[in-house]
Amino acid sequence: MSLSAISSISKLTSCCIVAKDLSKNTMKLDVIFFEDKNKSSAVLGLRRDKSGVFKPVTLHFTSAKKYAKVRKTDVKEMKWL
Repeated sequence: MSLSAISSISKLTSCCIVAKDLSKNTMKLDVIFFEDKNKSSAVLGLRRDKSGVFKPVTLHFTSAKKYAKVRKTDVKEMKWL
């Protein structure tokens, strides 16, 4: 995962999707952060491990329309360990 992707995630405010709001979740992600860039979206997917810590599972680009109709959650605070 690139360091610039992690630093830009901390600047996002309303681009977070939780697993319960996804109809299809084949990667079994718990949290998805995304940022729209013209026709594509940068996506960072996290999965919670057995100890409760969220770990990055995927970082990729996809169509900007993919998450257009999915409910988004506002991120108020984030702490990186």
